Amino acid sequence: MKKPIVRRAFAMIFVPLVLLASTLLYTNIISFGVFSVILYWFVGVPVLTHYTAKLFNGNNKNMSAALNGLLIFYAIIAGLVYLNYEIDSLRMILISVIPALVMIFLLNSKEIQTE
Repeated sequence: MKKPIVRRAFAMIFVPLVLLASTLLYTNIISFGVFSVILYWFVGVPVLTHYTAKLFNGNNKNMSAALNGLLIFYAIIAGLVYLNYEIDSLRMILISVIPALVMIFLLNSKEIQTE
C-alpha cells in the first residue's frame, strides 16, 4: 500500500526538478526565438512532464503525479519570473498552462485506452 504512494510522491517531487533543469538547459543552450519559445512551453513541457511522471511513477496511471508536478513547476516559474524579471513572455508562459493540462490529459487517456 505504501509503495504506490511513495512512488507518486517521488514523481511529484522530481517532475518539477526535471522541468526546471530542462528550462535551465533550454535558456542557456537554445536562443529565444518566438518559435522555439512557443514550441518549448506548449509542447516540450507537457510531453516532458508526462514521460518524467511515467518514468518515476513506474506505471501508466500517472495523471495525478504529472498534473501536480506541472502545477508546482508553473507556480515556481511564475513566482520567479513575476518577482524578479517581469518579462513580457510571462503572459505566454501562464497561458501555456491550459494547453499543457489538456495535452497531459490526452496523453494519459490515450495510454489508459491502450491497456
